[in-house]
Amino acid sequence: MLDDLTRAHKANEPTDAATVAKFNDYQLRADVYYAYESIHRYTMAPFTSHQPESLFNIARYLYHIPEAKSFVGISQAAILYSLAKQGSRNLGAYKLARHAYEALLPFKVSPAYREQIDLGSITIRAKPFTDNPELLPLCYRCSTNNPLLSREAGHRCVQCYQPFVFSFHAFEVLPLIEFLIDDDIEDVEAVKLINDDRGIGKETKSKGAGAGGADVMTLDDEGGDGAAADAFTAQYDAFTPGDPNTQMVRADRAMLTNLPSNEVRYL
Repeated sequence: MLDDLTRAHKANEPTDAATVAKFNDYQLRADVYYAYESIHRYTMAPFTSHQPESLFNIARYLYHIPEAKSFVGISQAAILYSLAKQGSRNLGAYKLARHAYEALLPFKVSPAYREQIDLGSITIRAKPFTDNPELLPLCYRCSTNNPLLSREAGHRCVQCYQPFVFSFHAFEVLPLIEFLIDDDIEDVEAVKLINDDRGIGKETKSKGAGAGGADVMTLDDEGGDGAAADAFTAQYDAFTPGDPNTQMVRADRAMLTNLPSNEVRYL
């Protein structure tokens, strides 16, 4: 199978920048419309099968995509209304809900929704100017609790600018960290290196003298190349707080070989 992939990869012509840009645009539109369907049904149908946390996460995901404003059929008012209602009534995200209600005021909406928006914008003033800490998205690279509203950083950590990876089921931030591979490594070769777990998890046994002169057997299951693992960790921990130009981890062949295959997901 890998040999077939290698031959297919070599046979392919280099992809031009315009084609890649078109693919990225279509992929973004597909993601936005998939997520917005739940918001549309919530605002139009009398009932919804989504939990409040899911609706809130979906609305927050869409609100942090500036390009969605120009997509046909995407209502920013519906997104803000979902954020405000779920944040203020069900989840305790009062700070973000306050912002959403203020942003909703200039929109032209139906009289039924206008009454709810005006009432919500008044009642939210009696709530604390804070968000529920349990809702704050956690960055799994630097362990920073990110604010619910961050239009500048978008879907990235405000501290290390690591991109967030979302679950398209509940739109929660997944415990995944993106990394790149060296330019001289082909994709097929990278897959082979990652899937090669022969040097990972092997136990080494050693005997030594313990307390009272007793023989003690020590099991060390670290396995792999310690230098490569340390190099990956060093890049993982290296970032400039608040710098959007912070580089992601870039792995070489030794690092890829030392990554357990069951901990890596490649697209």
